[in-house]
Amino acid sequence: MKHVTLAKLLETQTHHHILTLKQTLLFWKRQGVIFFQKEVADLSMSQEFALYYYLAKGNNPDFNAFPVPTSLVAHASTKRGAQQLTNYFQSYYDTNQTLFEDEMTLHKYVGLDYSWFYSVPNDGG
Repeated sequence: MKHVTLAKLLETQTHHHILTLKQTLLFWKRQGVIFFQKEVADLSMSQEFALYYYLAKGNNPDFNAFPVPTSLVAHASTKRGAQQLTNYFQSYYDTNQTLFEDEMTLHKYVGLDYSWFYSVPNDGG
């Protein structure tokens, strides 16, 4: 995961137009290759957002999202599936830490190839 802005991505990518960049981000998110929680349509050029890549956690140790092959997601609600989720989490972040902290709620984004489990802080209500 790394924090990026659309402006920074335009500088470093082959895209020269913001609309093309946003379309590309959405395409790869639908595939499950990348993940971000923000709505691309609502992002301003300078607004920072967390961008995750399925092959590497990046240089930020925040344990907020991790990928799982979509073919395994249907089994996530079973005891064995829950253990597999923990294994994917630990492998992605190279940690022995358990799956997220108690104050976090686990959500799921289903992509074609990879699905992402991500945490959202509880609002206390």
